Amino acid sequence: MKIRTGVFILLLFILCALNTTSPLFGAALDIDQYNHTEEQLGILVITGNNIASIDELKERPRRVKIAVLQVPEKKLNADSEKVILDFIKDGGTVWFYDSRLAHIFGLENAPLKGEDLRYKPQKGTYGDESKSRGAATYLQSYGTSPILKGVNLVLAFLLEVGKDRFSAIKVTDDVTPLLIANDPKIASAAEKNIGEGKVILKPLIWLEAVDGKRFQTNLLEYSAGYPVPDIKNIVSADKKAELPSKPDEVDRVVLNNGNYYDGKLENDSFRLETMNGSAKLSPDDLSEIRIKSFMNMDEVVTKNNKTQRGMVSWGDELRLKAGNGKKMTFSKMEISKIFFRK
Repeated sequence: MKIRTGVFILLLFILCALNTTSPLFGAALDIDQYNHTEEQLGILVITGNNIASIDELKERPRRVKIAVLQVPEKKLNADSEKVILDFIKDGGTVWFYDSRLAHIFGLENAPLKGEDLRYKPQKGTYGDESKSRGAATYLQSYGTSPILKGVNLVLAFLLEVGKDRFSAIKVTDDVTPLLIANDPKIASAAEKNIGEGKVILKPLIWLEAVDGKRFQTNLLEYSAGYPVPDIKNIVSADKKAELPSKPDEVDRVVLNNGNYYDGKLENDSFRLETMNGSAKLSPDDLSEIRIKSFMNMDEVVTKNNKTQRGMVSWGDELRLKAGNGKKMTFSKMEISKIFFRK
């Protein structure tokens, strides 16, 4: 199944909404939301500039649990490759992103062709390079690995490993696929067991889009030898408090901090980007908008009680005229829900 045009539209919309030219997970790791600390996870990021840190993989007892390999192929030699493989065989986990390194682990490089992808050309941070070329595209979860618990889609950055060719490997009997673009025989994220450990091909991930944060959380915990966590949405006490009933004749904007404002919305229309395309919505047809309420996607409820999911936009700001005549504006990042007049 190929990713449809609607997905590409949604991809472009999310990239604009994120307002970033680089994936949010590069050489630096944002692990504040994870169950274990960076020290407990035992992360070592190896790049071309700190290639000598590969020797830390020899340490016993082993401090490093996850070696994040973001090294150009030409920087590795037979000795460093042996250290990496011995680390895996002894129970460590190695992540790599460039499928041109696949041969080191007995895997087959099988790059995705640009003509087979719906993608946006992108430059991102990889290792020591701040402008590595690649493709921003959606990847679908595939298989039953515990890493995929709660994961359906991720927005990923695939490294360009040849002219109009993007990082992926062939799925064989000893390879467990995790994320695919369309063909289940070609994976952009996959796992292989070697000895007591494992090697994982993965792309760079936008954490804040769709299931990126969940995938990254699962992968970190799993790679360090911990169970994949059950992550629940945590709602603060002020958000749990029930809101007063909304009069039928007013609109209501509820903020993330629990505050709410009643009045008349002055935005003429809203736009919903979904997997199937784009739709312009009139406030007269809407009952409620819930921001990032389902798998990091927005939900729109119409007055005839139909629910659609995707990414909602309304221009730069949401505009509300309060009952006392005061005009207020809100950014999408501030908003939890929007209720429309009946």
